[in-house]
Parts: sequence; C-alpha cells; structure tokens
Amino acid sequence: SHELRTPLNSLLILSDQLCKNPGGNLTGKQVEFAKTIHASGNDLLTLINDILDLSKIESGTVVVDPTDLLLEDLHRYVERTFRHVAEAKTVDFFIRLDSRLPKSMLSDAKRLQQVLKNLLSNAFKFTHQGHVTLTIEPVKTGWDPQNESLNRAGDVIAFSVADTGIGISSDKQQIIFEVFQQADGSTSRKYGGTGLGLAISRELSRLLGGELRLVSAPRAGSTFTLYLPQIYTPQRFSRKGLAVASPLFAAIRGESVAAGELLAGEAGSRKDAAMRGDAFRAEENRGGLSSLQPAPAPVNEVGDDRDSLTLGAPVLLIVENDLSFARFLLDVAHEKGFKGIVTSMGVSALALAAEYKPSAVTLDIFLPDIDGWRVLDRLKHDPQTRHIPVSVISTDESRERALNAGAFSFLSKPIQTKEMIDALVDQVTAFTQRHEKQLLVVTPDSASARRATTTRRLRWSQRTVSTAWSSIPKRFTTTTRTPRATIPSPG
Repeated sequence: SHELRTPLNSLLILSDQLCKNPGGNLTGKQVEFAKTIHASGNDLLTLINDILDLSKIESGTVVVDPTDLLLEDLHRYVERTFRHVAEAKTVDFFIRLDSRLPKSMLSDAKRLQQVLKNLLSNAFKFTHQGHVTLTIEPVKTGWDPQNESLNRAGDVIAFSVADTGIGISSDKQQIIFEVFQQADGSTSRKYGGTGLGLAISRELSRLLGGELRLVSAPRAGSTFTLYLPQIYTPQRFSRKGLAVASPLFAAIRGESVAAGELLAGEAGSRKDAAMRGDAFRAEENRGGLSSLQPAPAPVNEVGDDRDSLTLGAPVLLIVENDLSFARFLLDVAHEKGFKGIVTSMGVSALALAAEYKPSAVTLDIFLPDIDGWRVLDRLKHDPQTRHIPVSVISTDESRERALNAGAFSFLSKPIQTKEMIDALVDQVTAFTQRHEKQLLVVTPDSASARRATTTRRLRWSQRTVSTAWSSIPKRFTTTTRTPRATIPSPG
C-alpha cells in the first residue's frame, strides 16, 4: 500500500499546482496537459484503492465494525454526497425512506456507505436522463432462499438503487460482478471505470451478512438491491467467486512472488522493513529509545532553514520519507510564515525536536530507520516535546490510532490538492497562536527541585507559568492580569 500510494502523492499535488498555474507562466495547452496528468493520477489512485480493498477481502483481513447506525444519518450522507452530482447531470434524484423503518440498524456504517456510494456512482454514470432513486424499506422476501444469514435474521432492510439508464442484458448480469469486468469493452472505453466496484460491493454485502441482487434490461434501466439484516451477526465468510489470485494481489498481501512476476521488488522492501524492525527492537531491548547512543548530526537533506533560524520565528519540523513531498511542504511552510526543518529519519526527528523545539511537526509513518509510530510515542512521552502538535501525514489508514496516540490531526496520502495542506497548516497556526493562560505554582522555600519539575511539566501546555516560594508575587496583586489558577505544592 505504502509503496503504491507514495509516488502518487507528489504526482497529484504537484500536478494540481500546475493546473492552477499560480505563476501565470504556463500556456493553455500546458495547463491542459497538467489537468490530464492529474486526472490520470486520480484514476490510478482509484484503481489502487479498489485493488487494496479486494485484496483485504480476499485475504480475510477486513474487520466488520458494527455500530448503531441511524438511518436518518445515512439519508443525510447520501443527500450530501450525490445531490450535486444529480444537479450537474440534470437527472432527478429521489431518496425514499419507508415509514415502517426502525430509527436505526446495527451494521458497519463505513462499509454500507461504501456499497451505496458504488451503486449510486454507477447509476449516475450510466443515466443520461430520467431519474435515480434510492429506496430504503423493510422487506420479507427478495433475496436468495439459500442465504442462511438473511433467513435467520428477524428483520431485513432492503436498499434499492433504481435508475433509468442504459440497462444491462441478461447474459452480462453475472459478468459485471467479476473482477476487472464490465458489460463489454465499449462500456469501459465510453464510461471509464475499473470494473472493480461491483465486485467489491458484492463481497462487502456478504461480509455484512447480506447479498446484492440485480434486475435490469437494455434501455430499461437497472435496479441493484442490497439486502441486509437489521441486526448484524458475525459471519463465517466464504470468498466464493472472488478471483483475485494474481501476482499483483499476492504482492500487495505480502506473499512471496516468483522472480520476474509483477511487483517482484516487493520481497526486497519487506526484507528491508524486517531489518529495520529488528534493529529497532534491538535498541528497545537495550533500554528503549532513550538509551540510544547520540545520533550523528542530522543531515540537511533538502536545504532547509535550520541554519537561518531567528529568535521567536515559528518552526515546522517536517519528518517525511518522500523528499519531493517534503520540499513541497517546506514551500507551504514558507508561504504560511514558518521556517522549516526537514528530515526523512525518525531518530534524527527526535534529535531535531529536542534541539529546536519546533512549533509543530508533520510526521510520516513509513520512515527508513524507525517506525513513525515510535517517533510519535517518544514525542508525546517526553515532557520537553509533548506539547508540540504533531500532524500525521501517511498512506497508513490509521486516523483513529494516530489521534489516540496524541496526534493533533491526521491526513491520508495521497493528498490531491494544495488546499488540504493549507488547511492543515492553518489549523496548526491557530493552535500555536492560541491565547496563553497564566498558572501560578506556589511552593515552600525548601522545595526548589519539586518546583522546577512541576514548572517544566506544565510549560508544555501553552501556559505561562510563574512560581512563588511562600506567597503570591506582588506583580499578581498589583495588576489586573491575575493567574487563571494557583497550584500549591505540598510541603
């Protein structure tokens, strides 16, 4: 995943900048070329994401996360996602929720949204006039009588996507659910697409304990119906019919691939990763990162600002494995008034953070020496650096893990537009410039060591900390700026 997505990151974000031609020095034809590059990169990203989804399903690593899903929330999601699509195509769009529906159902909201998004995207793609309608209703029949999961379910909900589009002939209605297949070659040439969306949707419907069925005829439109139990129960999933046993899928899953096959270099990268992991574990066994021998002086890899820093200037520490993207982040930092320091190494990042005390950090997870999660953990457990906002920018889809580990924000690669980075840096700027709060720590004269430790631990939280030995300093009683809180230290 990382090796496939990382090259796309620079391609998408830099081609997006060329499309916008901020310097006004590109011709119209050159801008069109840039738009073609960006669109092709997006198509490739979609293909990679679809392949990865199918690979996870085929390997049994997709985990269903059932939650109490409000159907009204689902209604709002669909409306928000597709209303502008309908308006752009001048096609009527209806969403109908049956009055007999319960308020909620127990299922995986993310996976259900993914299936509906695939079905509705196809409906709008192949419908040039008329309407697209999503109907959600409780049903008693309609699915395969041999589907034990639905037969056992006390209640079943049907999600039907009906359109007035081109339709599908009966002899093609099984083919379109197979991997990399569409109704015919002309469909792919005219409408685009990867031929993976319906295969993914079918397998996800099985994972959720349901099934996906189709009724269609040429020039009469299509109706795809997803049947799901109202209350999800864990499935013993069979991957019947999922033909993804290719070198590409094997390589993505991390299995060995014969020499000369697709992605033959994957084994080498896995070996390198294993060696990095062994080296890091060895350091941990000797006492953790805090026991590492002093690292060599961090190398200035992209010509950053470390040698021209001025007192009080905000500093962004950029920890990024892709140096092309690191240069782009450095340019954005300059635009936003930051100085920038860049490194591609985790150990160097820890040393630079300790030395320069940056205002903020952007952190890639896949680093050449140590895992980015380890870097984040060390930064957040060091009293000298734990106050620094860390924004994780990575191909690793672990937003929740990052936020739980103390990250300020998470942005998933590939990043398609500069505006996404601008927004991230603006958030960091607002955070670092927030109003400081006054704290007063009062300790007895004999507790100087405790006073110093307490003060040091409090300064990380963007508070101005003052200390007193046995009474409140005169400046707090003679001015209107009083501390927000006073912390007495036990004697």
